[in-house]
Amino acid sequence: HVPLGEGVGLLSEDVRADERFQSSSTLASLDIRSLLCVPLIGQDGRRLGVIQLDRFRQGRAFQDDDLQLLTAVGLQTSIVLENAALHEELLREERLRQ
Repeated sequence: HVPLGEGVGLLSEDVRADERFQSSSTLASLDIRSLLCVPLIGQDGRRLGVIQLDRFRQGRAFQDDDLQLLTAVGLQTSIVLENAALHEELLREERLRQ
């Protein structure tokens, strides 16, 4: 699998059976059944954070189309975060000029 650090989202339809999480006592203790996680990456490749969704109920696991939707939301969120940071920087510069 490709790690989040490389900019690819993660889908686990069944966390309990997923070998990637066998060593995670945290996920086991939280009783998470299915999860989605997508990175938030800036235009310059900088990592801004992640969005993670967990499902605790049995059945109705997350699917590929859920990952695609969350990836689209993550891309938009990254743009919003970068725009907010740029706006804050412009306001700070304006205050310094005054």
